[in-house]
Amino acid sequence: MHFSLTHLLFNCLWVYVVGLEIQKVQGKLALLLIILASGIISNFSEFFLYGSIRFGGLSGIVYGLFGYCFSQEIILKKHQFGFPPALYTFIFIWLLIGYTDILYYLGFGMVANGAHLGGLLSGLLIGIILPKYNRAWK
Repeated sequence: MHFSLTHLLFNCLWVYVVGLEIQKVQGKLALLLIILASGIISNFSEFFLYGSIRFGGLSGIVYGLFGYCFSQEIILKKHQFGFPPALYTFIFIWLLIGYTDILYYLGFGMVANGAHLGGLLSGLLIGIILPKYNRAWK
């Protein structure tokens, strides 16, 4: 578990940067839905996969936002948020590295892998489902 000011600021920065782009393209309601759904799903994922009740941060939401953008930009080619493909590659690699002990030994503490994975998958799913109802989102 890593509760630190750096962790919080890093997550807040990504929520701001990615969330702002989603809000510009999809509107506030869609952003709120993605944040709420990925937050709930990522927390339950961490609990059900690892039984952990001691985790924190916005990482699951960050992964949800990136999953949403990835599904829209790369999979469906619907909306352009302007993120380079290398950023998505980094996010996926960081997720995989989290499943190793490397980050723990580098001083990051325990990583909420279930929250990260749950957030990513929920964002991907919302990104695939949401366009079917996009008339109601702006």
